[in-house]
Amino acid sequence: MMFKYPPFKAELYKQWKILQPLLPELIEFINEEHEKLRRSAHLNWEMHEINLIEDNRRENGDEFIPSDDAVKRMIEYLELKWDFISANIENL
Repeated sequence: MMFKYPPFKAELYKQWKILQPLLPELIEFINEEHEKLRRSAHLNWEMHEINLIEDNRRENGDEFIPSDDAVKRMIEYLELKWDFISANIENL
């Protein structure tokens, strides 16, 4: 419904044009924070891997993969969504 309101669409498009070029900075931030947490994430995996497997939880699918793989997966997903929005925002 909101996409039928021209001022909303105009503002959305304007904001996207501001955010769109910031993807590399966002990915760099994610990687920097992951690097800070890498040792802790590794120790957490070592402590809880068996519990995760036994609990068979599947919240977002990252519970069963090491943090390096989870961060890589998150960045790939972010890039896909970023590309999708960029390709389709003008066609709202």
